[in-house]
Amino acid sequence: MSEIYTDPEPVGVTPPDDADRRNIYKLTGGDACVLHTSVTLMDGTPVTPDNARLHFALADQRFSEDNEWDGYWHDGIEEGNAPGRIVITIPEAVTATLRRGSFLFSLVVTDALGVDRHTALTGSILVEYEPTSPTHNIPYKD
Repeated sequence: MSEIYTDPEPVGVTPPDDADRRNIYKLTGGDACVLHTSVTLMDGTPVTPDNARLHFALADQRFSEDNEWDGYWHDGIEEGNAPGRIVITIPEAVTATLRRGSFLFSLVVTDALGVDRHTALTGSILVEYEPTSPTHNIPYKD
């Protein structure tokens, strides 16, 4: 008996590039969400609290007027264990109030003067409830 192998990438179809994939993180409502990443200034210098301003925003929708949570240096964003490494922690108290579903996030980096601005990180967080979640009845928005 012979096995049949199929080519998952047909001729003429460009395979998807991993760099083009959107980051999606799964989170259980009520758990702290911790993200680790490396960030540099526009000139390639690793970020520190002395040379950069960071703003992490978590929003319900792309065009939401108010963010669900904002993080800054020493207020949700800390230095990691290597140059340019940062740790973003969305507190349990915040994630416990999020409805079930998808939320968007982005991280903006500027130099110490707030001049050279670029978006260094974007992605989605998918919030789910589990039997151990603190709340199960946060309604969907109208």
